Amino acid sequence: MSEDWYTPEMEAAARSLDAVADHVTTVVRDSEALIAEAEAAREPISDEDVARLEKYANARFHTPEWQELKARIAAGELTWRDIASGQALTDPGVAAAAQSVQSLPPPTAEQLADLGLTKPPEPAPTTPPTRRREWADDDDYFDEFSAQERFH
Repeated sequence: MSEDWYTPEMEAAARSLDAVADHVTTVVRDSEALIAEAEAAREPISDEDVARLEKYANARFHTPEWQELKARIAAGELTWRDIASGQALTDPGVAAAAQSVQSLPPPTAEQLADLGLTKPPEPAPTTPPTRRREWADDDDYFDEFSAQERFH
């Protein structure tokens, strides 16, 4: 049996496909290395960060999905650290809870300060603004100026 059916064009296409596959493999390998490097460099979530998330969620998130998620946390299925670190983001209950608060208005600076999550906003000044000086006509210098005298 003859190999005549395998034309030079087909051979070129196969080489081209192999080159693309090699390139994709290299890109994937490099991407995996970058992801591993980024994950290793990422600082762990602090206990304070976890406590702030829990405090904020308990004060602001009262949707049924969050109530269900809080019950799961209380039962030990998940932890606040799992949520804060992002490890639980693929959990359908966590995703539903996160989606449920999208329509809530953002907290005000005062609300965040009341929760101890930010510094209180600076109070507005109580003194009235100072008036600017009145403009004084100080262009007397030009009163005696004459272009005719100057250039003749």
